[in-house]
Amino acid sequence: TLQIDLNDTVKILLLHGNQKTVSGDARVVYQYINLAKLRCRSLHGKTSSLFGRDVRLHADHPVIPGFPGKSKRLFGCILISCVNNADLIAKIPAAADWMLADATGNEKIDDFSWHLVQDGLKEALSAPAEVHAGDIAYTEKLGEGLLMSGFAMQALLSSRPASGTEHQFSHCWDMENLCFEGKHVSHGFKVGIGTLASTASLEFLLEKDIENLDVEACVEAWKSWEEQEKEIREVFAGKPGHLARGLKETKGKYVDKDGLRAQLEALKAAWPELRGKIREQIIPFSEVRRNLELVGAPYEPEMIGVDRKRFRKTFSYIPYMRSRFTNIDVVYRLGLMPELLERLFGKGGVWEIAE
Repeated sequence: TLQIDLNDTVKILLLHGNQKTVSGDARVVYQYINLAKLRCRSLHGKTSSLFGRDVRLHADHPVIPGFPGKSKRLFGCILISCVNNADLIAKIPAAADWMLADATGNEKIDDFSWHLVQDGLKEALSAPAEVHAGDIAYTEKLGEGLLMSGFAMQALLSSRPASGTEHQFSHCWDMENLCFEGKHVSHGFKVGIGTLASTASLEFLLEKDIENLDVEACVEAWKSWEEQEKEIREVFAGKPGHLARGLKETKGKYVDKDGLRAQLEALKAAWPELRGKIREQIIPFSEVRRNLELVGAPYEPEMIGVDRKRFRKTFSYIPYMRSRFTNIDVVYRLGLMPELLERLFGKGGVWEIAE
């Protein structure tokens, strides 16, 4: 029996028949999608010969509500838990990030991989309480959503279809070796809290009158790379790993004043239509929080060992953590990071820090 976590599932599918990767050719990708549809053919607790050898998956998190015991097996090929629901819901704001990257000329949306992830995604997330209770049919939908995300990333040879701001929070905490009650916090749980952060930031942006943005004021306030580098060194003082990462990643997406002007003019022109599309794409913050609660996942940062002051500090790191363009980069380019942090952590904020 081969013991692996869910994140390895798609890789195993792709290794079947010595196939190392799936190209962007739709026919090839769909062959593997059809292969994946065999995933539920074996019964609970039994192994499957789908991969040419016996494979049984074990959860990377010890507890799955609704199933007794510590080692859980479900479907033979795929095991889903509240951890994975938290990871899947991240694909909602990640898509909004991609929409912003596309609108500003940073990264064009790939329709094929986009639809692999997004088609049926909200339906897959529609029954968190049932997944928590171990309902097979609803958990199957959740599993299919995760598989499609994996295939989309393989098709595009990039994690962009499934990863945005929310994963940058997780990456940051990975670098800090985040633990809670003596144990490492799972990827899904970190991403779940990151999803709340990203959704809150997106809702903040949606309130802004970007179609009437004073682009030249933003350009005038924009820092040179030398000034930006100095800022990064100040933000990550005493954190050499973060500093090295921040300098490299920020350099990768930095633009000069002319580049910023082009990005913001494009965003300004697109905003009247784009705002509506983003509003339709995302799930409201309160509903995301409730979804995480119902599925048994953490829904407050303290539940993964991150107090609110640390959470606020993490927010301040995010503009520099990855070269991937996300909603936080829009907030930063508009000069709105201080206002966002005050909105979220100040008096009356969703994560108000008590004096």
